[in-house]
Formats: sequence, C-alpha cells, structure tokens
Amino acid sequence: KSYSLLKYLLTIRASELAFIELSKLKRIRGPLHTSVGQEAVAVSVCANLKKEDGVFSNHRGHGHYIAKGGNLSKLVLELLGKPGGCCRGLGGSMHIADLKKNIIGSNGIVGGGVPIACGYAYSSLLSKKNNITTVFFGDGAMNQGAVLESLNIAAIYNLPILLICENNFYAYSTKSKDMSKTSLHFRAKGFGIESYNLDGMDFSKSNFKIRSIIQKIRKKRKPIFVEYKTYRFHRHFSTEMPRKKDYIDMSIQKKMINKDPCYNELKKIGFTKNETNHLINKITEVIINFGLKWSKK
Repeated sequence: KSYSLLKYLLTIRASELAFIELSKLKRIRGPLHTSVGQEAVAVSVCANLKKEDGVFSNHRGHGHYIAKGGNLSKLVLELLGKPGGCCRGLGGSMHIADLKKNIIGSNGIVGGGVPIACGYAYSSLLSKKNNITTVFFGDGAMNQGAVLESLNIAAIYNLPILLICENNFYAYSTKSKDMSKTSLHFRAKGFGIESYNLDGMDFSKSNFKIRSIIQKIRKKRKPIFVEYKTYRFHRHFSTEMPRKKDYIDMSIQKKMINKDPCYNELKKIGFTKNETNHLINKITEVIINFGLKWSKK
C-alpha cells in the first residue's frame, strides 16, 4: 500500500506539471491553479477515506480528485473542455467531480465548498449513514464569513466532517501572516471543535496522524479541524507573471523545496533526485501527449 501511495504523489506532481505545459500551449484555457508541493496533503487524507466518504474541494483541487481515485484521463479531458471529461467538459479546472467516487465537487469560490460540505454532512447525519465528509480549503478561506459560520454549524450539530485547511502561506498574492493574527487551527477551537496542526510536507508523519484523526471522526461522529502547513511551489495560477515588487518569500520557498515530499519520500526507498525526476518526467510526457492528441479532436 505504501508504494501505491508514492505512486499517487508522483502522479499528482506529474499531472500538474503536464497541465501547466498544456496551458502554455493554449490547449487548456482559463485560469489553472496547481498544487505542486501540496501533494502529501491530498494523498495522506484521501488514502484513509472510504469510497462512501464524500469529498469537497476548492479551485486548487486536481490533486484531491486524483488522490480519491478520480479517473486521470477524464480529468485531462475535462480540462480540455471535451465531452468525455468527468463533468462532460462543462466544469473545467475549478469545477471537477465524480459522483461514483463520491468526489462531490470542487468550487471556484474561495471557501464556497465549506457550507455545501456541511449540508452534505448533515444529510448523512439525518439518514444515519456511517460515512464522513471531508472538505479542503485554503488559508485565505479562513477569512471568509461563510467558512466561520460553517464551523459554528459543524460544532452545533456535531457533524461528522473533517475540515482540512491547506495553509500554503499565501492567499492569492497576500502572505497569510499579514491576514491572520493567530494560527488558523486556534480559530476552530474557539467554536468548540477539536483541532490539530500537521506538517503537510512530511508525508509519512502526516499520513500516520491523519489516520487516527479520521478514525476518531468515524467513532465519535463529531467534527475535527486540521491545519496542514504546506506550500505551493508555483504561483497562484499558471500564467501569473513575476512582479517588480514580488510577494513570494524566497527564504521560505528555499526551505520548503528542501522538504519536497515527492523527493524526500522516494529518497527513503533508495531513489536519487535524478531518478525521481526521470520518473516524474516520464509520467508528465505521457499526460502531455494524451492531452495534445485529444485537443485536436
């Protein structure tokens, strides 16, 4: 199972790199928000979910879709706007779903998926299902009123929901530290929700810890909030240009690159950085060629 999880890490990384190239070639149109660097969060969470568990995502949701078992070919076709896509080519990058996998959908509105996920969790509660709901959102969403209201609702109704905040240090082009005074998981505690802070760049540790957290939600049928400290190696969207007075903190970026989960996890089983690059490049090439082939049809 551990090797299959590493496969998911590399597949998400390669897919995002392929999507960036297809975007540059104008095969994928519109904004493209990638999760390069954040793969360990998606894989560690989704690896511990069951098929019947519902997943909600955000505008940076390709990795969540893949990690929950979404069909990669259908994802590529969706981004190309083709009828064979997971949403028949009508949703695009920010609106992907697969109801058969209980990937209920991603949402382009910042924080917009959280209240919808709470409604889904409440419906599971009313129908006495044993599944849980998971919703992914970013640090910028924590300053949206709808998210804070949703935390209150989750606490009041004891919703069986896992609230995953991916704190990648930036909300668009604003540093998180300039927007929030305290650690984000502290806010959830204020609503009476059990909360944790995990290292989203350490796949092995986070995978071990999130497993027990998910088991607790299944058993106690109560919400839990997890803030993952992670990082996006690329800009807010694929075509964003560097600025004269840029917002990216290069010292943080250098530190996070050294914690890259793809390279560090494969290093543990004997792969060099060059060998890992070779694997990622091969998968990326296959996806690009698939996209180029279908974009002509």
